[in-house]
Amino acid sequence: MSDLSRLACLSLLLALPAAADQLEPSQLPPERGVYVGARASYGFPLGRFNAKPDQTFLSDSYDGSLPLQLDLGYRFNRYVRAGAYASYALVKPSSFCVDCRASSVRYGVSAELHVTPEMSTDAWAGLSAGYEQSALLTTQKGTEVESRYTGLELFALQGGADYRLAPNWSLGPTLTWTFARYSTLHARIGDGQGSESVQNRALHCWMMFGARVQAAF
Repeated sequence: MSDLSRLACLSLLLALPAAADQLEPSQLPPERGVYVGARASYGFPLGRFNAKPDQTFLSDSYDGSLPLQLDLGYRFNRYVRAGAYASYALVKPSSFCVDCRASSVRYGVSAELHVTPEMSTDAWAGLSAGYEQSALLTTQKGTEVESRYTGLELFALQGGADYRLAPNWSLGPTLTWTFARYSTLHARIGDGQGSESVQNRALHCWMMFGARVQAAF
């Protein structure tokens, strides 16, 4: 089993509610209302920038990422909630590009189904969709060169468990697996820039393991 597979299995095991206790109504947040959350993760890239035979894999350019994400939404009841998210990630370029800097931006909408909201450990699963942008910047002979790919994040599968810290606060592990296609390449060399459509689009993914904290009002 690969290291990536072991991490996925471990994250899923951590997300399962273990020895959860039934909570009293006074220990739970209001059934309906606004929630605000923040996440920190580590991401692994999978897939290609596009489907051309000579095109590189994301893992050839990026070793990993450190995304920070903000969540804002509404709880319709104890089981269903929906909202929006925005994420910015510092991306670690591969070792072959010592002078490179990279970043990634994601934002969109999401929905979650909570399985055990009245327990001290609340398992949940989610689905999201939105937009993704990744940028790689380097300097060649004193001239800045930037390649920026943009496209739709078709969907992302999410899961985790929220451990109740207080009636309005929870903390727990998360697993997110995104599925996206880049549709446009923007290039800049010094003061000159241009863009083109990606003709041979390929599916790529980010697998992210992390933790989130949420406040419910």
